[in-house]
Amino acid sequence: MDKLESIKLFVRATQLGSFTAVSEEKGVTQSAVSKKIAALEKSLGFPLLHRTSRQQHLTQSGAKYLRFAETLLQDMSEIESELFDEQSTPRGRLKITAPIAFGEHYLGELIASFSTQYPEIQLELELSDSMSDIVLNDVDIAIRANVLPDSNFKSRHLFDNQVTYVASPDYLARKGTPLHPQEVEHHDCLVYSLSNQYRYQWHFVEKGESISIPIQSNIQVNNASVLKQLALADQGVVALPHWMVSDELAAQKLQQVLKPFTHSVLPMYLLYKNTPYVPSRIRVFIDFLVEQMEDFSAR
Repeated sequence: MDKLESIKLFVRATQLGSFTAVSEEKGVTQSAVSKKIAALEKSLGFPLLHRTSRQQHLTQSGAKYLRFAETLLQDMSEIESELFDEQSTPRGRLKITAPIAFGEHYLGELIASFSTQYPEIQLELELSDSMSDIVLNDVDIAIRANVLPDSNFKSRHLFDNQVTYVASPDYLARKGTPLHPQEVEHHDCLVYSLSNQYRYQWHFVEKGESISIPIQSNIQVNNASVLKQLALADQGVVALPHWMVSDELAAQKLQQVLKPFTHSVLPMYLLYKNTPYVPSRIRVFIDFLVEQMEDFSAR
């Protein structure tokens, strides 16, 4: 029995929740996964998992062994990476996730530049507005546009999104231009459905005091680019980062409203796993992106 391989399969089975999911990921049969974990249990002398026809649960001993196994694999990965990095240039697979609109606007050019500098790093960029599980999906770096909660991950602040409220000239001609935040209650508000902070209320500043106004919307979308398209199609007022609408504002396809009351920012962070050792392929990308983002908030 390859005990190390069996330990890896056991840990991954607890992460994915089933032997079937592990077998599909590894390209082996579910029976092969089950046999290797059973052999590990036999060698240990105690069961790791309670199995039923539909699900599996850790035994008390299995939960303790899982903590040991995760630490073992993490320590092994770190020392191997550290020793390898001492003798090589940055290389290997680097998986990054980022919001769709940000990736469409800027990451293509940046990643092309990074790839030219580090040709031995294989980049995998996943654009999604959903908060995917960094550990479960084996993500190295996640770029997140949100207020950062208490987290088990390390983070670097990239820049602050300046929230801008905009609508098309035709919509404003039809509905009127709101002159005070309270007036948005009487407008068609286009809402980003994945943001708890801006889904049910919008945020303004009046006389130095923060105010939040409840909003109503017939259209909620989980993609910021589509929200901009709806605003351009005269469907209502929308709150978007300034960099997303700066070209349309300059071309007068959109107009900013409530500017004297608009001082809200939404920070953009880079997240990565909180481990004592960070592989060089991750370190160099973090340093590259932070340097590129130094003047981003001014855009």
